[in-house]
Amino acid sequence: MILLVLAPSLVSSSHQSFDGQTSPTSSDAMTAQGVSGTRDLTITANPTSHAKQTRPEFSIGATPSALAIAISASSTSTITIDPINGFNGLVALTVRPLKDIIATLSPAAITASGSSIMTIRLDASITPGTYTIEVQGRSGKLRNDAFISVTVVPEFSIGATLPSAVPADGTTTATSIIVVRPANNFAGTVTLSDTPLPSGLTCTEIIPSRIIDSFGSATLTCRSSTPGAYTVTVTGTSGSLTHSALAFFDFIAVGVSATSPLNS
Repeated sequence: MILLVLAPSLVSSSHQSFDGQTSPTSSDAMTAQGVSGTRDLTITANPTSHAKQTRPEFSIGATPSALAIAISASSTSTITIDPINGFNGLVALTVRPLKDIIATLSPAAITASGSSIMTIRLDASITPGTYTIEVQGRSGKLRNDAFISVTVVPEFSIGATLPSAVPADGTTTATSIIVVRPANNFAGTVTLSDTPLPSGLTCTEIIPSRIIDSFGSATLTCRSSTPGAYTVTVTGTSGSLTHSALAFFDFIAVGVSATSPLNS
C-alpha cells in the first residue's frame, strides 16, 4: 500500500495573466511525495497551458471628439488608427453621410497605424443644434467606429455698400453703410473697427461702433485730397467670431464728373 501525502510546503506553482485571469504555465509543476514501506515515491505533474489565443485587431479614435463650428467656418479632427496584437492590415476610412455637413478624410486609408485629417464644413442651410459624425474603419471583416460631436454655433455676417464717387477736394465725404446680419439665432454684440486706414484717406469713427442684439447698421464716412480708389477693411468681432467686409471709396480729381455706381 502506498500512502500519498500532499503537503502545502511541497507544492509550488507560477502563473501568467491572460485578459485579467491567471492560469498556470506549461512549465508549472506540482510535486507530491508518498511513502511505501521503506521507499519514498515522488510524483510530478505538469498541467496543460490555458493561454487565451488573441487575434490581430485595431482601434480608432478622434481628437478632438467634440467641435463647435460656425456656418462660415470649417474645423478639423484627427482620426487615429492604432494596431493591436500585431495588426498590420489596411484600414479603409469612410464617413457616414449627414445632411448639411460635408466631411472629407485625407488620407482615406491607413496601413497598420497612422492618422487621417477630417475636415468638416457646414452648409449654410443647416439647422442649429448638435450633430454626431460617425467615422467607420474597416479592414476585411473587422470594423471599428469613432464619433465626433459637432455643435452649430450662432453666427453673423457683415457687408458694406458702395458709395458714389466724389471729388478729392479734402472736404467732400463719401459714406459706406456697414450692415450686420444674424444667422443661426445669433444674438450677440458685434464690435466694428476700420483700422488701419490706407494712406491718403481720412475717415471718421464708425457710428455706432457696436451693433447690439445681432442686427443693425453703421456708417463709415471718409474724405481725401488725393484722387484714387481706396479700400477699407471693416472688421466685426463678437467673442471668438470675426468677419470682415471691404468698403470701397472712389475719389476723383476736382473738375472731373463723378459717376454713381450701384450700391451692393
